Amino acid sequence: MIKNKQVNLWRGNEEPPTLYHIWFKDEQSLLRYDEEVKDWVVFLDSGHIVDIITEFLNTIDSMSINGHPLSDSPVLDGSDLLVG
Repeated sequence: MIKNKQVNLWRGNEEPPTLYHIWFKDEQSLLRYDEEVKDWVVFLDSGHIVDIITEFLNTIDSMSINGHPLSDSPVLDGSDLLVG
């Protein structure tokens, strides 16, 4: 069990770069790394929850900040911010 750590969402078929991710694999289930068995294990595969997460991720994919897709995790500077 991960306690008091930042956990990021990782999606795709390739294994996350660190163990501190929730892995949204194949858009069908959520996995977490189990330190006892030393492997990724499914902790949620409810179709309804997966649909909600998929819809959320699709919304994120469609968002941008001044033309920079949010899903690309852009590094922004002062010139990227518009006032007014």
